[in-house]
Amino acid sequence: MEFKVLGPLEVIGPRGRIKIGSGLQRAILALLVLHVGETVSTDHLIDEVWGDDPPPSAQHAIGVHVSRLRRALGVACIESQPHGYRLRGEESDIDLARFESLLAEASRALAVGDPQATADALTVGLALWRGPALADLATTNTARADRARLDELRAVALERRIDAELACGRHLELVPDLRRLVSEMPLREVFHARLMLALYRSGRQAEALDVYHRAREVLDRELGVDPGRELESLQRAVLDHDAALDLTAAPGPLRVGGPVSEHPTQPSPPVPRPRDTRRTVTTLIADVRGSTLADEPLDPESRREPLDRCFQEMRAVL
Repeated sequence: MEFKVLGPLEVIGPRGRIKIGSGLQRAILALLVLHVGETVSTDHLIDEVWGDDPPPSAQHAIGVHVSRLRRALGVACIESQPHGYRLRGEESDIDLARFESLLAEASRALAVGDPQATADALTVGLALWRGPALADLATTNTARADRARLDELRAVALERRIDAELACGRHLELVPDLRRLVSEMPLREVFHARLMLALYRSGRQAEALDVYHRAREVLDRELGVDPGRELESLQRAVLDHDAALDLTAAPGPLRVGGPVSEHPTQPSPPVPRPRDTRRTVTTLIADVRGSTLADEPLDPESRREPLDRCFQEMRAVL
């Protein structure tokens, strides 16, 4: 049996979706699902369902609704425990557990500097969401803290996926998603900042600055505050065309000449060490006609041609 809480509460059985009756039954089941395999006390269920004003028959009502849930899910699905109830099942039966597992996978990929694997894991995890956590309980106090925690987890996952996608150079493709997120969560400054960065990297500086001004208006109108330090710094960087905003990729090794032997012979004294070689070549190229080509952002194969031409001219001079 599969339980879903990343959106309205759903239960999927062998024959498809299982209908859960009243709002009270859904509230009780949601609490049991969030603590699958653990005993949830009757007192806790009463507090979550009715708050500070439970009816005199609250304990009896909990028992009645649990009995109805057993009829819908199967008698063995919910066990009676001293002073409470326990939902039988594995964490793998719950979409939340799968989402948290993918979050952990993304964190491991991020730790080793693999933005593509990070984005892939988070994309799969975020696809499990069908709306706000336990959206059908949004008008109640039931599991309010849990719902807030889950929605925050989703927002953090969105931030990490966007950062990973930006690191992969997908700023242009991210603009529509970021506009939607800014509209859905206008007080979350990080989405304004990422939209500004995506637009700037797409060559749309004016639109990036417009996003900043709109964010400033929203924050002032809704909270009476100015943008935070990140947004303020980003605005200045966009105005200054700060090179730090450009997408940078770790360059691969550039090979000029033949392959290096695994067992090189002892170098003769006039040959400088590798660091000295790089320093000497840099100095020489600086005075060679047309040498600025060496600083253009070319791939290794394209860069080889201007470098070979530079070295030929140096050999002619020397």
